[in-house]
Amino acid sequence: MLACGRPEAQEDATLDLAALVQGAFGGDLGQVVGMPVATGRTCGKTSDYQPSCAVGPAAPDVAYLWRAPSSDRYTFSTVNSNFDTVLEVRPYNNTTQSLGCNDDIGPGQQQSSLEIDLTSGQVVQVIVDSYGSKCGDYQLNIFNSGGNCPVCHTGLTGDPANAGKAPGASPRSGSCPREAPAMPRR
Repeated sequence: MLACGRPEAQEDATLDLAALVQGAFGGDLGQVVGMPVATGRTCGKTSDYQPSCAVGPAAPDVAYLWRAPSSDRYTFSTVNSNFDTVLEVRPYNNTTQSLGCNDDIGPGQQQSSLEIDLTSGQVVQVIVDSYGSKCGDYQLNIFNSGGNCPVCHTGLTGDPANAGKAPGASPRSGSCPREAPAMPRR
């Protein structure tokens, strides 16, 4: 999967990953955007975080590092996960501060979604957690929702004429769609 836009100056080119060692570190996603950017299973993982927007017993979680490819608004979601997720985004170097947290998109929808304004190169921790002590298979999605990204790399087709274009993107401008495509529920 490719990053959205061109790589720009990093917040910190040599991240101190030793400070992030935990039982459920999923990895460094770089600047990728897409649906999904990561998949996995939280069952059997440790509980290293307590999301600021959820109460209850400790639940297994997994955390990823991610860098904003440009200054813009980004949507993080767990749409297509098969359990009741909680999603939180924190600065990578201050894991007690929350930039955004969501437990359920809406009534009857147990996946999570949140939008956050980030600056180019800003590094965040994206934490996939769950409500209560539940666990399951997750899908982490990250996409540009502000419209400043010159090219999106989500949902590409095999047609070379569509290279670098997202579904719904203008064929002339290659601009990113402002909303995520509708995702079927499992």
